[in-house]
Amino acid sequence: MKEQGRWTVFLSNNGWVHALRHGEQADGFRIESISATEVRLAQLANQMKFVIRIDDEMKD
Repeated sequence: MKEQGRWTVFLSNNGWVHALRHGEQADGFRIESISATEVRLAQLANQMKFVIRIDDEMKD
């Protein structure tokens, strides 16, 4: 979700939903960056990097 020029992502884990912005942390992960096409995360314990790709096309 982009609101007033800032992205917010909604991530769920074990029944919890977290609304996070760039630099925020939850469940041992930090949001490294957010764009219209991907979210980049870092696992805090070992600094492993993850990318969640976002499909911006509407599907039927």
